[in-house]
Amino acid sequence: MSNLQEAYAKLARHYDSDYEAMGYDEDIDFYVSAARRIQGPVLEMGCGSGRILLPTAESGVEVHGMEQSPDMLARLKDELARRGEKVRQRVTLQRGDIRYSQAGREDAFALVTAPFRVIQHLLTRDDQKAWLGNVRRHLRPEGRLIFDVFQPDFEMVSNSPEEPFKEIDYTDNASGRRITRHAQVRHQPELQTFDIRMVWREYDAEDHETAKEEASFQVRWFVKSELESLLELEGFEVVDFWGDFVPTPFGPGASQQIVEARLA
Repeated sequence: MSNLQEAYAKLARHYDSDYEAMGYDEDIDFYVSAARRIQGPVLEMGCGSGRILLPTAESGVEVHGMEQSPDMLARLKDELARRGEKVRQRVTLQRGDIRYSQAGREDAFALVTAPFRVIQHLLTRDDQKAWLGNVRRHLRPEGRLIFDVFQPDFEMVSNSPEEPFKEIDYTDNASGRRITRHAQVRHQPELQTFDIRMVWREYDAEDHETAKEEASFQVRWFVKSELESLLELEGFEVVDFWGDFVPTPFGPGASQQIVEARLA
């Protein structure tokens, strides 16, 4: 996953501003509510810059964050340092690989989460099995696993445009400069993967381009029956399967695949 780490070294600088500009926050309340319902401690696998981890800790739940990217983890540590002491006391962090890394003792967590499509970076069956094996080691016998992936748009899958397109255009609050992000997507249907290339451009007050940065990575898409079979074969039982973060049961028009599972 070294290429992914290289990508996130560049993604980290733009990550929070990008998703704030996109208004993508519908998953935060869902994961915070799940943590409050199940209670902690929570192990968040792929905690990134803390977009979900910090609100979880602020809600009163103990949470351990595991993140492979040192750049994302550094941003999270900076943001955590600005929070109150009670919040900081509820959080522990480690740099780790969600497939293999140990977070404290085994059977320690009431809830393991992998928010915002983290597992779509697990491209192979071996990667997916290793991740679920690691989840199994960390869960209490009565614990729950919750994660999400996107529901494929099969019209886009079969007619995926390969030309770059603009995703966002916003003014960065920190620098006051205009930022655009373009994406280019190439689909490999036989592998169920998308090759994604993102390009950021920064502009000054006169709208002259002053900086350009790009990152490339792959994601894998899943279908519902595939996830159900994967979980069953690795010793889990699906408890709930939702199609959005409301949450609404999975069905026609679903935009997400959100799974809650327990040890079988």
